[in-house]
Amino acid sequence: MNKPSYFSTFLVISRQSFLNSLVFRANYFIDLITEFILVLLGIILWKALYSSGGTNAPISVEQLVAYMALSRIIVRIDMEFVTQIQQKVLNGEIAGELLRPIPLKVNMLFQEVGRFASTLLMRTIPIFLTVSLWIGVSLPKSYASLFLFIVSLIFSFSLVFYMNYIVALMAFWVTNLFSLSVFKDQTIRLLSGTLIPLWFFPKSLVAIVYVLPFAGIVFVPINIYLGNFDSAQSLKFIAIQVIWIVVLELVSIWVWRRAVKRICVNGG
Repeated sequence: MNKPSYFSTFLVISRQSFLNSLVFRANYFIDLITEFILVLLGIILWKALYSSGGTNAPISVEQLVAYMALSRIIVRIDMEFVTQIQQKVLNGEIAGELLRPIPLKVNMLFQEVGRFASTLLMRTIPIFLTVSLWIGVSLPKSYASLFLFIVSLIFSFSLVFYMNYIVALMAFWVTNLFSLSVFKDQTIRLLSGTLIPLWFFPKSLVAIVYVLPFAGIVFVPINIYLGNFDSAQSLKFIAIQVIWIVVLELVSIWVWRRAVKRICVNGG
């Protein structure tokens, strides 16, 4: 009997993950309302700062508000599989992952794609449409910008996945990942421009952040969407995203191999 292809496995795992995220409808509505309130509070805060003259950004208040709204809803920085891997390591189930036809990383990736699709359809789009009616966020001005935004968003998801996966693998050496996960989440939120747009950072720091993977998570995709980058700039930043995806892939392979050796040494 032929082994199932990665694509068919991807569809099964992603679909199941998508459906699982919709099981507890009360939680869904609570999360949706909470996120919507946070977006509104962010909009009100930045409008107040602008009206009081407390900011000096090279963009209009409309673009700043659109940026803050988009930054809260397009990217999920914390991923559920980090806790799953930690539990598998603690209870010994991780040894069974070595026997599966689908590698652990691929399995976790397929699950997160399903959750991402669920978040996009059930949270991001409803909030985006509501906020758009209020503050007038429009679609990118050209099909090229829209295409580059989608490409950059996919790479943004990939960057976040790899960062979470590498942190999750630390469970082979650290019994509790809570502090490490919090550090990872807050670092990403700060340096990606989620909490504060990079426009407000010192220029010397921004020059460094631009060549790190963090800017490619939030700041780059949203600026492509808003039309603040031309095609050449967009392609340059997308190239940086690709480079960091390759680097993080190599790092994840190296860490996983050391983790497997650790399982074998300990008799797993």
